[in-house]
Amino acid sequence: MKKQLFVGLMLLAFAHFAQAESRDWNDNFTETRSEFQETEMDLPDLPNPNEGDWLDLYISETHKGTARILLSSVHIAPDRSVRYILNQRSAQGYDNVSAEGILCMTGYRFLDSGGAKVKTFGYGDWHNQRWITPRKSDWAVLGGKMSHTDKVRGTMYQLLCIDGLPKNDDDLRKRLHTHGGRNDRERELSRKNSRDDD
Repeated sequence: MKKQLFVGLMLLAFAHFAQAESRDWNDNFTETRSEFQETEMDLPDLPNPNEGDWLDLYISETHKGTARILLSSVHIAPDRSVRYILNQRSAQGYDNVSAEGILCMTGYRFLDSGGAKVKTFGYGDWHNQRWITPRKSDWAVLGGKMSHTDKVRGTMYQLLCIDGLPKNDDDLRKRLHTHGGRNDRERELSRKNSRDDD
């Protein structure tokens, strides 16, 4: 019994070290291992939710409502976080706009997030045409639990972080348009399902 336990522990230790040694590195990744210093940035004007270059994001087949990102707001900040304006339009058509950021930290693994963090900088106040700044808004780890309970932020992580942070804003917007668009993803899933049925 002791011998089997010892062998099992040795195999587990070996597997752990082998995994650490065999990482494949992606050229798109920008390492963010040093202490993070947030860049203070002014919030943009509150956008009209019915005008502009809003992109409907594909979240899942069962997601109610529509998650939309304002492409012109997507920006890689000097601190290497990605800032964007998100509209989580409810199934009833109510707009819930927020100015947010996601920090794609690579090389770390924390609850299946790769160490990514998210922050809300402001909520849209349509009555007064202004942003409401949260009283307390810290960078929160986008871990497995949050990405499973908050499908929209989980999708944002998948789109913005999983393949590494692009070199510039234009490449980031192209990635969102190519991989995140609701109509594109629905067509892709439809083609995949039809192939599976054959």
